[in-house]
Amino acid sequence: MTSISQTRRQIVKASLAIPLILKLPLTLANESRSIGTALEFSDNIRRELINIYGSDDVVYTDKLITTAPPIAENGSQVPCRILGEKGLCSSLTIFVSKNPKPLVGTFNFKEGADLKIRTRFKMSRTSDVLVVAQTENGLIGKIREIKITHRGGCS
Repeated sequence: MTSISQTRRQIVKASLAIPLILKLPLTLANESRSIGTALEFSDNIRRELINIYGSDDVVYTDKLITTAPPIAENGSQVPCRILGEKGLCSSLTIFVSKNPKPLVGTFNFKEGADLKIRTRFKMSRTSDVLVVAQTENGLIGKIREIKITHRGGCS
């Protein structure tokens, strides 16, 4: 009786670890950049950043938490949520690199405000989404690829 009960427990423990093991490569692939390294992006985004912030020097950060589906079924409404520490930034801008007009929007915050954004935007095709925040120490950002399975966004 004891060996059956122990075997069952071992199977249950092992089955609980499988989703974590399967998710690990996806997490590591998305977070392969080192904190503080310069982000690279297209010239049209570079021009927009200079127009908005006067600089295009954006370094990778883990202080911004972006939540969006890795695969969106419809490009006409891609949900995105961005979270960060209270008072982290004074403004935040979202870009979709392969859209005809990559600037999605800029959000301004009062000093000490919570960084919580929930929005939806259009995507013309599979693309990187760049989130840039202006902090006291300069521009920080995060890039995440979102795949579109059905076109329906920008044209």
